[in-house]
Amino acid sequence: MTYRLLVIACSERKKAGPAWLEAIERYDGPVWQSVRAIQVPGNVAIMALSARYGLFRSCLGIELYDDRMTPELAAAAIAGEVCDPFKPYYRPHWKATVNEVRDAQEAVRYRHATRYAEPFEDICIVGSAEYLAVMRHELRRIALWRGQVSISRDARLTEASGMIGRMRETMLDWICESPRISCSKLVDITAGKEDYTPIAQRNRSPPHDEA
Repeated sequence: MTYRLLVIACSERKKAGPAWLEAIERYDGPVWQSVRAIQVPGNVAIMALSARYGLFRSCLGIELYDDRMTPELAAAAIAGEVCDPFKPYYRPHWKATVNEVRDAQEAVRYRHATRYAEPFEDICIVGSAEYLAVMRHELRRIALWRGQVSISRDARLTEASGMIGRMRETMLDWICESPRISCSKLVDITAGKEDYTPIAQRNRSPPHDEA
């Protein structure tokens, strides 16, 4: 079994509701809607990169906020600086970021009831250029860290960026590489139905129970 890691940039659109809500529920942009609409396989861990909270697991609760990843903020994050609006939310200690990825790794191990956790070997990062730059930096540091190995140095990296439609399509194609789920169904996300089938699988007849 290959451990896979999906890292998605936070979205400007967020759900209102409780003061604290899981990130995967709070973020409500098209990419996050797509993730919620399909059955993500158990060997995929989902993390978020936020302009306020840094890199963290998508199951953690977050507040309703409006900070954005500017080029200046991305440069500060890569340089390891703690500055507003990261302060005091953004990781002031490198160990916190390492622990977040380690906990995501342990969650995959727990779901599959295996004795030992494996490093992530297949990674997909999703977001604008500023977010991707910070993601690459954080993941590279973790892969080269000499402590507990959470990310393989030879991990395959897929980047999903650009126009929102292309970004979403690249991400969903990456998720659907796993044989554990079928992405051949139509997923109803908003008012209408959108086809989330990978390009190579389109135009195939859907299963009878999904017609």
